[in-house]
Amino acid sequence: MDLPGGGLQLTIPETVTLGPLNTVVVSRANVENLKITLDPSAGTFSGSFIHPVSNTTLQFGGVLYQNLTIPQGAGFFVSPVIGGIG
Repeated sequence: MDLPGGGLQLTIPETVTLGPLNTVVVSRANVENLKITLDPSAGTFSGSFIHPVSNTTLQFGGVLYQNLTIPQGAGFFVSPVIGGIG
């Protein structure tokens, strides 16, 4: 998962893995306190992370795309500076 834009000096890359019962596991140290929740019936995800510049907790959301070769999703967040997309 990449979190670009939104006043971030660098893209925040996080490796996430889908666990049992549609839970999402963040694979790194997770200094941004990334949290993700999936809603498989709606095909959406939502969550939060700590913006490293403003040090505030931001919410994000998006949709999952059904793709047989590479599962993907896209979403957005709004920061105190400007929105970001992923």
